[in-house]
Amino acid sequence: MVASRAPKPPDSLEMLRDTTDIPFEPGGLAFLWTDAYTWEAQTIASLEADRLVLQVALRKSWVAGLTVVLPMVVGRLSTDESLTWESLLAASTALTFDIDGVTP
Repeated sequence: MVASRAPKPPDSLEMLRDTTDIPFEPGGLAFLWTDAYTWEAQTIASLEADRLVLQVALRKSWVAGLTVVLPMVVGRLSTDESLTWESLLAASTALTFDIDGVTP
């Protein structure tokens, strides 16, 4: 997990976070997550080695050590996915899933 190093209050435009080994990109999205009900997506304005600078202020307070901060990317299913009925109770499919904006 990639946890935030310091608590951040609402209205902050920065998240202290080591960015050297994680593929954050200016203009990309950062995903802040604590649990299934507590999360926020933010656009990254710029990066420094120890922080993300956000385009819009945080909407809530984020607790250091409990908040996971990860790069967020857009994924798409292909337009020609099909479903095969094996029986009345079971079906199968093979999916093609593309992810935008990922650089190896």
